[in-house]
Amino acid sequence: MYQLVQLRYLTLSTDLAILPAAFSKLWNIQTLVVDTTSRTLEIKADIWKMVQLRHLKTNASTTLPKTGKGSKEGENIQTLGTISPQSCTEEVFERARNLKKLGIRGRLALLLEGKNGSFDSLGKLENLENLKLMNDVFPHPLLEGQLQALPPPFKFPPKLRRLILSATFLDWSHMSILGLLENLEVLKLKDNAFMGKHWKVTDGGFRRLKVLHIGRTDLVFWDASAHHFPWLVCLELYNCDQLTKVPIGLAEISSFQVLDLYRTKFASASAKKIGEAKKQQEEQNGKAGGFKLSIFPVDD
Repeated sequence: MYQLVQLRYLTLSTDLAILPAAFSKLWNIQTLVVDTTSRTLEIKADIWKMVQLRHLKTNASTTLPKTGKGSKEGENIQTLGTISPQSCTEEVFERARNLKKLGIRGRLALLLEGKNGSFDSLGKLENLENLKLMNDVFPHPLLEGQLQALPPPFKFPPKLRRLILSATFLDWSHMSILGLLENLEVLKLKDNAFMGKHWKVTDGGFRRLKVLHIGRTDLVFWDASAHHFPWLVCLELYNCDQLTKVPIGLAEISSFQVLDLYRTKFASASAKKIGEAKKQQEEQNGKAGGFKLSIFPVDD
């Protein structure tokens, strides 16, 4: 395979735990995808020498080869994910300074709460638009990896448009920080990204948010009004099996078009009220059929 020097796209589906150094010979590769059953992946290949590389995608917590400062090797890389928090160094982000999409998987406290300034370096990625943070503390219990806080808004990449958090177990009070990310349009909170019975949304945030996904949480009460999400288009609530209702005030958001509930049965009655309110608005404005409401499983 290493003789295929003209190869530009390669996908590997295997139990690989180490990407051998010989992969560096595939100098023309632009996209490398590694789908492995291993939880971790160590890259021995010198990806910084693979000057055509644009996209490196893995599903494991990936350790990148060490690198020094002051080189342009790596400036063409646009996608890295998912890499380990230990690989989120100033040297890595200085080389991959044109990143647009970044995924990180591992013990996120090392990145977000550590004193080595790694998140400060991440925040300097001026072109980064898409960030995925997956908290993984295996083999320890998930709650051992609970994050105590998020960095302040000014430390996040300035052009961030899409953010995914998973298994971070943050308190809902920290949502106010995410609300102040000026360019954020898509926010997906997966697998207990936030915990707590009550979320009261604070004023002045989420000025551009269009898509909000909340999946698997113990949230019971959610207080919000239309002015908290002025440009919301789509709301997805998955496995929020304790949530009592969707805030009825969201029906007043003119841009709101999609409400999707999956295994969130206690909130279905309020979701139907929102659907009825949107239908009345559409009939008054002569735009019937625009709002989409989906509830699964269907009520008996």
